[in-house]
Amino acid sequence: MTKEELLNRLDEAESDEEIKKIGEELLTLDPNSPYGKLAVWESMAYEDGVQNLDMLREALDSIRAVVDAKEIPAFVEGDRDALVYMTVLTNLGYSLLAEGHVDEAYETAKEFASFDEEGLYPSRTLLYRTMLDLELYDDIMTYLETDSAESVAGEHARAIALLEKSASPEEVRDATNYAISLSPCVPLFITGIWDFPDTDDEIDEDMEDAVNDAAYLADPWCKTDKRLTAISAPAFLFAYLTDNLSDEKDKKALREGYEDAGILDRIEKAKKRLAKMEKGHRRDRSRSAVGNRRHPRRNGRRVKIFTPITDEPPRQGISLWRGRLCFTTHLSARISRAARILGRYGLRCGRRSRAPCTRRRGRSSPRLRRRRGTAGR
Repeated sequence: MTKEELLNRLDEAESDEEIKKIGEELLTLDPNSPYGKLAVWESMAYEDGVQNLDMLREALDSIRAVVDAKEIPAFVEGDRDALVYMTVLTNLGYSLLAEGHVDEAYETAKEFASFDEEGLYPSRTLLYRTMLDLELYDDIMTYLETDSAESVAGEHARAIALLEKSASPEEVRDATNYAISLSPCVPLFITGIWDFPDTDDEIDEDMEDAVNDAAYLADPWCKTDKRLTAISAPAFLFAYLTDNLSDEKDKKALREGYEDAGILDRIEKAKKRLAKMEKGHRRDRSRSAVGNRRHPRRNGRRVKIFTPITDEPPRQGISLWRGRLCFTTHLSARISRAARILGRYGLRCGRRSRAPCTRRRGRSSPRLRRRRGTAGR
């Protein structure tokens, strides 16, 4: 059987046994085949996989040479070689991170992000997580200025970097709020308001990115009390406003804190306003909205992102802009006063070291939307 026929079979393979067998046949034809090495490696159990990272390193060298030799620059769209290149980088980078080889993971992440210009793969999550682990706060800010792809991980890294660089409280709050607005489910997992799913089967496809982002951002946010307070205050406010708090003790503590800070009445009014807008949105499903997304229920709870009422940035209080819940600086400053009672919530980060959902990769790398990485989209 020819190489092309084997690759076509690999595209259709489902079981680990079949994938391993095809990978071994590819290696029989060509001992340096990156496709064969990737297939054999992916069929391994997690423990065996992390002990055989040299196989991925060799596959990376081989597929990189193939991609670099192309006269026309490779694109992931419909390009098998580029897709395998991305898959090898994903598996190698996240496996290195999981095993504590952060410096090598960082070098892999830089190559990954450089090729993945549009951010179609989880390159930014790996890049910004390794930069946070290495405390490269200046480099984070520099890279963000030139990064061609906005990412949830990048904006969370910006907020943490500003916090560590002793930026003004206003800058930190604005950065944190903006990061939350990109994916409101993420802080709910980080702070323990929602539990991480126990198995891949519990994760809806629409929630997959949020679970993966939260899993890799939880450790950085949970590293210090200062960071926990910075993410907990807006996260719990968002959960309170959108009825995503199920613990009555949490609700009571929040109300007391907001009352002490003198903002409870305004928050309750905002909550009623959001509920009214949600009711109106249900009546008019056909209304289009920039950035509007609806997430499925998670254990009986769901985050609600409402239809925006204006395309102008909010000026004061709690508002909605382009489909994102916004906390302006004035109110954020007062909310932070209430955060003094929220420090204990940081201890509720629960499974903060839990790795994200994966597919056949144990707990080392995010699950890719495209199976196996040998076929085009």
